[in-house]
Amino acid sequence: MNNTVSRPVMSKTDAQLREILARRIMILDGAMGTIIQQYKLDETAYRGGPDGAFIDFAPPADAGARELFVKGNNELLTLTQPH
Repeated sequence: MNNTVSRPVMSKTDAQLREILARRIMILDGAMGTIIQQYKLDETAYRGGPDGAFIDFAPPADAGARELFVKGNNELLTLTQPH
């Protein structure tokens, strides 16, 4: 009985994706990816500002308006960044 496990060979596409992911932010998604690309964001916009906040996001200053701004918004995209 042979106890060795054969590992699948990485395809050229797999190798290319891993190489890109090691260097850059990559969004792999269908319709949402297309919508995000329409904003023509650069890498800085994807990564956020120096304090971790996203650059173009400016919620309403009034606390009540802010609650209405996000309440029931099922399409709100939450992005987090490790510290």
